[in-house]
Amino acid sequence: MKRNIVYIHGFRSDGHSEKARLMQESFPDCHVVSPTLSPIPSEAIQQLEDLLHSHLGDTLLVGTSLGGFYALYLSCKFNLACCAINPAWQAHKSLARKIGLHTRYGTDELYDFRESYLEDLERMHHFIKDSVKDASLLNIFLSNDDEELSFDGLDQFIPEYRLMIRMDHSGHRFSRFPEILVHLRDIINE
Repeated sequence: MKRNIVYIHGFRSDGHSEKARLMQESFPDCHVVSPTLSPIPSEAIQQLEDLLHSHLGDTLLVGTSLGGFYALYLSCKFNLACCAINPAWQAHKSLARKIGLHTRYGTDELYDFRESYLEDLERMHHFIKDSVKDASLLNIFLSNDDEELSFDGLDQFIPEYRLMIRMDHSGHRFSRFPEILVHLRDIINE
């Protein structure tokens, strides 16, 4: 049976991003799915949960930024392996400054990110903190020069993990993403 990979895009991105395409090209032996998620966190999580229920079997979650946060949440909820890349681990705080109208990068779709969404993100944050059961499932990749997020305190939030790699010269968009594909291949092959 092919291994499933669910790639979860970040805030303002979509399921057809460059990273999603690279995942599909790099892992042709896996079933790679990258949905375009609702900007409403509760709806995005429901989309992902529906997807996970329809793809039974061995699944790896890979997410960047807000998608990394969602990957951590779903990993804790469903006991699945995840690779969180520059995760917005305090999304309820980091996205508070993003309240208002936004356009998606790839589609120019306009949407409104509302203050009420922060409550759902805060609930997810507390769920992750209280629910990490199997640290061997958690793989975290961070940019030391992320201009959007701070990872100060992440070690207390998630004190145990299988792998944490910090990279320089990668920024929030994690421009060195192709370099971590070898680590993802190792995780897939375990």
